[in-house]
Amino acid sequence: MNVLFVVPWDNVGGVSHVVNRVAEYARRQGSGVYFLLPGPGDAPVPATSRAGFPAYQFNLRPPAIAGRSLRSRLAYALTLPLTLLQLTRLIRRLKIDVVNIHYPGGNKTYFAMLRRLGVVRLVTSIHGTDMLGDAARNP
Repeated sequence: MNVLFVVPWDNVGGVSHVVNRVAEYARRQGSGVYFLLPGPGDAPVPATSRAGFPAYQFNLRPPAIAGRSLRSRLAYALTLPLTLLQLTRLIRRLKIDVVNIHYPGGNKTYFAMLRRLGVVRLVTSIHGTDMLGDAARNP
């Protein structure tokens, strides 16, 4: 089984530590492990995660950005078809069986759409206060 871990950052600590441990376990079980990391480009670019896993950097535009609502929604709508196509190609090229999203946010809507289209199975992992939203993080 090949797994694509989608994470919002590639740093040390917290969520990254948990994701790397799960990825290490999956690799020991014989799974192919790949990471999708944020990046500046409009196409997936090969990279390596901080923990040494094969990765791709890709700009997954969120559906809306506070303060730029109209512009961000328009950009999202215009780039949506190409982004879905790029992700589908990457998933098929890597023969990804499961996409595991950690720390879900608005820019993960692409994978919900791909799941609906039958392109991939989707698992979402949440950590700590993720379930409580911004109110729990900003007292």
